[in-house]
Amino acid sequence: MSCSKGTYIRTLAEDIANKLGMDGYLIDLRRTKIGNLNVQDALSLDKIEALSIVKRNDFIRPTEALVDEYPKIILIESEENLIKNGQPIQLPKKVNAEIYRLFSKNNAFIGLGEIDSNNLLKAVRLISTNLN
Repeated sequence: MSCSKGTYIRTLAEDIANKLGMDGYLIDLRRTKIGNLNVQDALSLDKIEALSIVKRNDFIRPTEALVDEYPKIILIESEENLIKNGQPIQLPKKVNAEIYRLFSKNNAFIGLGEIDSNNLLKAVRLISTNLN
C-alpha cells in the first residue's frame, strides 16, 4: 500500500475486514519506503560494518537527507542562536510560507523551521548537536 503520513494501516485492515463482515487484524507491518529512502537500497548493520571506512562514508547519508524535499535556509550565527532558543526570526524579505531545512553558517544541519504568513521563521523540529 502506498499512503501518506498519518494513515493508520492497522485500523484500515480492521475496517476492510468489517466491510467484508469478518473480524480481522494485522499480523505484520513493514515500512518499505519513506520519502526518498527505500528498503531496497538498505544494507544490514553487519554489511555496513564490513565496508571500508571510505565506502561506509559514501553509503551512510546525512540526517538532512530525510527531509531534502524542503528548501534550504542558511542562518547567520545570531539567527541560529535565536532559533535554538525558541525565538522566531523576522525575515527581511518576503519568503514563501512553508517548511524549510535550517543550516548553520558552517552548513551544519540544525533542523526544520516554518515561515508563517507574517514572514516569521519559527523552529518546528531541531536536532540535538550536543555529543557529550
